Amino acid sequence: MSDRSAAVIDIGGHLDTIEKFNALVEAIDGEAGTDWESLDDADRIAAALIHAAKEGATATFMDNQATGGHFPTIEGACEKLGLSFKRADDGHYAYSPINVAYRPEFGEFSTAGTIEDGPSICLETLVRWRDAGELDAKINTLVAAFDTPPLTIAPEVLAQLNAKTEAR
Repeated sequence: MSDRSAAVIDIGGHLDTIEKFNALVEAIDGEAGTDWESLDDADRIAAALIHAAKEGATATFMDNQATGGHFPTIEGACEKLGLSFKRADDGHYAYSPINVAYRPEFGEFSTAGTIEDGPSICLETLVRWRDAGELDAKINTLVAAFDTPPLTIAPEVLAQLNAKTEAR
């Protein structure tokens, strides 16, 4: 049996060059799609990124059979490109579901939690934070880390993409 799980990733941050845009598309291609049932080609991925940016939203990609519940290529690309992401999976008999957030300014955070329920923190951890006088600070940091900013694409990159589309 393979260790596959449903997983979803929300990507945010700023793409300021066509090279960064293309690198993100390449990372997503073959690892996730815009729906649960299929992996998208590069054109659909690019369209989804542009749509998310125009809507002021994060770009969401998913796979119902992600190995280990992760997207290692996408996550690595996001970190390299200075983008934020939030990933969640539903676990597997060999591992528990987890939520992971990455923000360039904070680094990576992970907590238990499913795709539907989101991040959760066990009572024991909350009590430990409270007793150390760190509860508010820790919770504020986690809220900020898991609040993925919207995806934005620089106007000059959008102009290059539009010109490329029109040339076809």
